[in-house]
Amino acid sequence: MSDSEQPKEEKPDNTHINLKVSDGSAEIFFKIKRTTPMRRLMEAFCKRQGKSMDTIRFLIDGARVGPDNTPDSLELEDGDVIEAHREQVGGNNKSWIGCGKHISSVMDVTPKDKWCTCEPVDDSTDPNYPPRAGTGFARKTTD
Repeated sequence: MSDSEQPKEEKPDNTHINLKVSDGSAEIFFKIKRTTPMRRLMEAFCKRQGKSMDTIRFLIDGARVGPDNTPDSLELEDGDVIEAHREQVGGNNKSWIGCGKHISSVMDVTPKDKWCTCEPVDDSTDPNYPPRAGTGFARKTTD
């Protein structure tokens, strides 16, 4: 065997990384360069899932992934999993009052004389306990 016919040493491919993106219902595998902005992976995932990139948040170990991050900047390893979650929007800083039996009111806009004065319900054996979001417990006032 001559020198020109020696088998080439295979170098590990450190320029690419295999990542899995999971949204709980689907898992999609991607092979991208370590220097590629994550935006490309995010756009490809959203396109395959038929979702808008504005409505999905990507997380690695609970930390948000930015579109300009790269696998190298995030110190990702081959086989790491990126979680895709639908963005939770809404809510406000209003305080809700009510006993859970009646329509709840927003404290900021409801006069105190219209607040529910029922005793708070505390029946943990009731399958509807605690009251659903948007209902709270009556607040006694001494005005």
